[in-house]
This record gives sequence, C-alpha cells and structure tokens, in this order.
Amino acid sequence: MKPAELVDDMKTEFTSNRRRFAPGVLVAFIRFFKELDVLGKKYANFEAFKKDFPVQTTSQRGGRANTLIVLRGTAGERASTLSIRPFYNDVETLFRVTHKRFDYPNAAPHATQSWQDYVRWLDALLQLKPKDVERVEQQAIDFVLDSLPSHEIDAATLTPIRRRFSRLLQEFDMTSQRGEPRGAAFQGIVYALMRRTCT
Repeated sequence: MKPAELVDDMKTEFTSNRRRFAPGVLVAFIRFFKELDVLGKKYANFEAFKKDFPVQTTSQRGGRANTLIVLRGTAGERASTLSIRPFYNDVETLFRVTHKRFDYPNAAPHATQSWQDYVRWLDALLQLKPKDVERVEQQAIDFVLDSLPSHEIDAATLTPIRRRFSRLLQEFDMTSQRGEPRGAAFQGIVYALMRRTCT
C-alpha cells in the first residue's frame, strides 16, 4: 500500500464506514512504531514484526487484552510491554483539547480495540520509508482538522452575566453587628436564595 492509498483508506474509514476514530488509530500506530524504532527497518510486514515484538493477549491485570500490546526488550534488558492506548489518548487530546474538535469521538477504548481491523495499515507502515510515514501522519492530522469544525470560543465575544448574588456575597460585611447572632444575616440571604431557586 502506497502512502496515498493508506491516506485514502483512512479517509474512507472516516467517512463511508463512519469510524471517525480511524485517523487517530493511524496516528497512534505511527507513534507506537516510532517509539519502538521499527520504521524503515527489517520488517516486511506485521507478522515479521511480531516475531521480535510478541503481541500480548493478556493484560497486566490478567484479563483479556482488547488493545494492541507488545512485549519489548532485548537481551540483557528487562522485558516490558507497550500498548497503543497511550498514543491514541495523546492523539485524541490533540484533536479534542488542543484543537477543539469536539466532534472527534471520545472513544479511546472502542478505537484501540479495533486495531485488528487495521492490520493492513500496520503492514503498510512497516514497508514505508520514514519520511513517507511522517507525511502520512501529518496528512491524517490535517484531514481531521479540515473535516471537523473547531468549537473554540473567543471569550471576548461573550456577554458577561450579571452576577448580583455572587457580588453581594463577596462584598458582604462578615463582621458581627451589635445585637445580631454571628453570621445570621449572611445565612438568611443564602437561605432566601436557595428557597427561591429550589421552589
């Protein structure tokens, strides 16, 4: 699969198959492979990759692993696992928080458990040159930013709400007055507001 075909396939998943999380999965795969430093190396496909990085079918808690988790570690190193989930979480944060694309799904568990539907992407990424992978990553990000509207709000365009009650509370003289139980007037004001609001 060539870079353009990979990007087109991702776009099809996003639009036709209604898997709006697909671009995030693709970017998570890329960042996952970058972390493992396997792009542009000896791996012809995902099957070859799994020989050096076995896929884990059990989670650290002992349950069934729903996401892509691999065992990593070379001779002399302590073995550890790596999951695509933190990479996907970062991409979701990029879209939803940094760029305010709130229409991008907040569905990390669902997205990352779909990884087996995209083994063809894993195969393609391992066969591409690192510079092509960089382009695919940027195109996937740009596609989401261009496809989904920003929901960022300019605070200068908002009309402030009159805050009579909070201003009263902030400016209220909390010192006790002669002949008045301490805090009685303050409590009375709060009670009156609560009674009016709740009835």
